[in-house]
Amino acid sequence: MNVTNLIGESQLPGLGRLWSAELGKHKILLAAIMRMAESEGVPDYQRALALPYRLLAAIQAGYPDVAASVLAMPQFGAWASECVRRLLAGAGTESDGVPLTMDLGHLALFTAVAAERAGQAFDLEVPLRTGTACFPGAGTARPGANAPWEWGRAWLDGTRCRVKSSVSTVEICAPCWSGLPRFVATERGLLFDVVLDDTDPFLDRYGDARVRVAGDDLRRWQELLGQAWQILARDHYPLAALTARTVRTLVPLAQPGPTRSAGATEMSSFGAVAMSLPADALSMAEALVHETHHAILGAVMDIEPLADERTDFLAYAPWRDDPRPVSALLQGTFSHYGMGRFWRQRYRAGLPANRLRAAVEFGRLRGMVTQAAATLTGSGVLTEAGHDLLASIQAEISDWLHEPLPRAAREYIADLAADHEARWRLSHLVPDPVIVGRLADAWRRGAPPPVPLDAIATRLAPGPLPEASANLRSYLMSLRYVRPDLIRALLSSDDWAIGPADAALVSGEHEAAAASYLGRIAAEPKVRDIDAWAGLATARRRTGPAPIARLFAERPELLMALHRLADGGVRLPDDLASWLAGAT
Repeated sequence: MNVTNLIGESQLPGLGRLWSAELGKHKILLAAIMRMAESEGVPDYQRALALPYRLLAAIQAGYPDVAASVLAMPQFGAWASECVRRLLAGAGTESDGVPLTMDLGHLALFTAVAAERAGQAFDLEVPLRTGTACFPGAGTARPGANAPWEWGRAWLDGTRCRVKSSVSTVEICAPCWSGLPRFVATERGLLFDVVLDDTDPFLDRYGDARVRVAGDDLRRWQELLGQAWQILARDHYPLAALTARTVRTLVPLAQPGPTRSAGATEMSSFGAVAMSLPADALSMAEALVHETHHAILGAVMDIEPLADERTDFLAYAPWRDDPRPVSALLQGTFSHYGMGRFWRQRYRAGLPANRLRAAVEFGRLRGMVTQAAATLTGSGVLTEAGHDLLASIQAEISDWLHEPLPRAAREYIADLAADHEARWRLSHLVPDPVIVGRLADAWRRGAPPPVPLDAIATRLAPGPLPEASANLRSYLMSLRYVRPDLIRALLSSDDWAIGPADAALVSGEHEAAAASYLGRIAAEPKVRDIDAWAGLATARRRTGPAPIARLFAERPELLMALHRLADGGVRLPDDLASWLAGAT
């Protein structure tokens, strides 16, 4: 596949090939499941796999489009990948409490969906999980059961579909049936048709907890999706078309914290994207674009390798708190490139009320993508196709970098970038302890630094991820341009426990913020107060002087390590930075 077609206005034509490739992959996985299960003598092979497979093959022969629509479902990819994993692992009778035959027997529920779509009568045994039968992409029947795992029966005669268990018989579309919520909208001739799948047992592997949506929550999802789709279709038609052709299923996730959102895709389930409920319509539109790009690149990487996945490469990603491997950095670069396209258009043609927000988001994204693309290009682990993809992105981004931004936007961008990178460096980079010891000895003797800064090596030692609430300061800094009306209320709220240093920084009182961070560091000089050091680095960007500000921004991990061995007062971090600056 020509990966350069993934960039700009040429993205849409390649999607047909991606869907064909995913359908082919799913068929291969199904064939592998049938072969392995039969050869290993899996119990209940006939009712779990052979009989539903035979009916699915008949539907494939008579109604190939219907069969393809079911086999291409993201739910099918997730199921097939899990079954292959279990069979390859030689899982015995259970995995996480689920009998293998119950997982394998889920094929009957896919077959039932295909038969119903084709209008074909069927009569199949189906697995019941705690008394429920989940029909992929459609809904859940709840006939009940006498055991956690039980075989029931589903059949269609005439126009009525029923499910029977050891407890009762229920009819599809009756009170004991819960259909999946669906969102359907057409704007400028573009149809966006997705289900919110909060029940499928194989779409529950996205890292964050999945949540059920109903009542007010469902109405809020529908409302934001409607508003976001209007924004995309009216103002971002190419991105809207890309989203409509890619996304078939939304998996609702719990919000990991009051200042964080969640979003994910899985290569095994192309067409499904998982996300927590965004704060507003613009954020929903952005999230759809973001996850769409993740899904597309995941499908591409199924076809053509973009990097050497065997490498132990880890690097900084300007949007993550942890060091990222090459495939994840590629994914993030591509998805943030997609968001950059979105916010660039908002900045150029969006509503005046959102212009500052759009300017900041666009500026942040072009900087992030530029930095990450440069890291990848110099990594030495990309394939030729990977280099082609990055070169295409860099060629487009180079034009973005010439677009002027308002001064306020530039300041917000610089603050957020400084805070994030300083925190990351403090968390994951360790300077050479021998050289740090020599520096500390020279400091105590009043001697100049014995080595120049560029000779002080650091090594990557990934530290623990921060708690979900640890990004409160960056969240507040982003509210300055997203929801400035909330800043004062949050700063004065007892519920948020915002310290005086962070409150001063967010309020623009940079000298007061620096003094408060210095006080925190001096109070516990041997403690690695990463938050205080990152805050001080951000404050010093505004208060200088320039050589000190540069040291805090570029080598905060060195200053923190040296500070723990050196002697001095409250201004020791500044004094050390000034002293080290003389080594350049």
